[in-house]
Amino acid sequence: MRKTQIIRCLIIELSEGGATVRIGKSQIPDHLYLVIGSFDVVIGSIVVQRDPGSCTFAS
Repeated sequence: MRKTQIIRCLIIELSEGGATVRIGKSQIPDHLYLVIGSFDVVIGSIVVQRDPGSCTFAS
């Protein structure tokens, strides 16, 4: 992986099809892995909506 970055976030909504998370002022790439726990769950995702302070991902 190139330029791997860990950004802490708060999951607001989680479903089979994706998640909405609250983030700070971090730059979120269009394609990412949402990691839950200590790499217990790793979900490949894409950003489908960006709002100030939050992002919605589809898996």
